[in-house]
Amino acid sequence: MLNNNSIMTKENKLNVLKGFHNQFLGKVVIVACISGLFALGSCDKDSNELIEPDPVTESVNDTIMPTYPGGTPALIEFLQENIKYPEQAEREGIEGRVVATFIVELDGSVTNAKIALSVHPLLDAEVLRVVSLMPNWNPGKNCGRVCYSMPVTFRLRAENESAKVKIQ
Repeated sequence: MLNNNSIMTKENKLNVLKGFHNQFLGKVVIVACISGLFALGSCDKDSNELIEPDPVTESVNDTIMPTYPGGTPALIEFLQENIKYPEQAEREGIEGRVVATFIVELDGSVTNAKIALSVHPLLDAEVLRVVSLMPNWNPGKNCGRVCYSMPVTFRLRAENESAKVKIQ
């Protein structure tokens, strides 16, 4: 036979769930999806101004794509240090994957940053803010202007996950 102390009422269950939910919302993590670094050629194109490499006809020796200064590890570090989960989005439980596109020009400058896949204006604005902070990239060789796509996933995290940004 169960005693009164071993039976959890609906109200107690609801309070436990609310407590867990509040702990969950209080902790956030941002995931910048960098697997494969970036997808090429997904920006809106004006005729043939942007390059979309063809792996069959492009020679690695002839064409060198633009690179972030310091390579992929430096780009990941830059994203980890600069992307901040907007407080209001955290409070409201807003999460999801934002995809930004931008062009690396012939001189390595980053231009034409746009949101290709929107989640919420707060998250979109944060991604555009960070793209605008990027330093000039190392220009490519024999490749013209290059369009990159950068997915960033904003995800609320559970209590037991680390506080640093996770890169997939």
